Amino acid sequence: MVRPGAEVMITCDLETQDLACTTALAIAVKAQGGRPVVLAIDAQDPDLASMTSLVAALRRAETWIDLSNVIIYSQLLADPELANTRYFVLPGLYSDLLARAIGRPDLDELERFSASLAARLVPGTPVHAKDRHGSDFRFVVAEHAAEPNLWLMPGQLNLGVAEGSAEGTVVVNGALYPPAELGRLDEPLTMQFRGGRLCEVAGPAAARFGAWLDQRSRPDRRVLMHFSFGFNPGIAATTGVILEDERVWGALVLGLGHYSEGFHSDAVWVGASLDAGTTPILQEGEYVPPLAEIVSCRRIEDQ
Repeated sequence: MVRPGAEVMITCDLETQDLACTTALAIAVKAQGGRPVVLAIDAQDPDLASMTSLVAALRRAETWIDLSNVIIYSQLLADPELANTRYFVLPGLYSDLLARAIGRPDLDELERFSASLAARLVPGTPVHAKDRHGSDFRFVVAEHAAEPNLWLMPGQLNLGVAEGSAEGTVVVNGALYPPAELGRLDEPLTMQFRGGRLCEVAGPAAARFGAWLDQRSRPDRRVLMHFSFGFNPGIAATTGVILEDERVWGALVLGLGHYSEGFHSDAVWVGASLDAGTTPILQEGEYVPPLAEIVSCRRIEDQ
């Protein structure tokens, strides 16, 4: 809900944004008594944090709806004065996705699914995931600090990864973003983890990703910071929009680096089998009972 009279900033990209979706959100904010302001930014700008007018506007906002593909991966989020802003993270949202992933699913049902999944993945739980393409990966669940003012699109559960626990091989076959020139993967990228860090990358896009990664100065850029599960019933396959790809039904996501430090990259892995301790969670990309029985609106877009 929007407080009557509250200033609500909506940020979007000049290059890629579905302006009909942006306009619809602005109209919805106004209908609730808010005062919407739409800011379109240049997604090619390498230093958004230095744009004083953008920073000043966001600092004044009570609520911020972010549709930009690049802001969440920029140094802008490291600004401590934005910590108390209600931040809705929706990078790349477009009209059809808004309808399929937010408008049509039973959101209460998804909350129950998320809670049931989280109950099987408490801190200290050992996780083992593998697939038919050579992936064999393990880690231990750690506490994932909740950010009270952060709102994410439904259909994803984020887990912390115990320091140094990520070990093994992941054949990333869904998507990788950023860098922007990758996105949906036509050919897989193999990642090797040792001691919680990405130590080796192989595949057709390995050189490109490695070069992009090495351009970043953050010391944690190769550290696996989070591991996520996708379960939005309105999303069946990757498209290259990372907001959507992370929530593909049955997808797993490996997040390198931390948003608050101005660096992050997400790798989407589909078709895996996963056990939490001795409890099976996924079998070749499908949630197993009793989890599978919670979401009756499974595969909305196929109905």
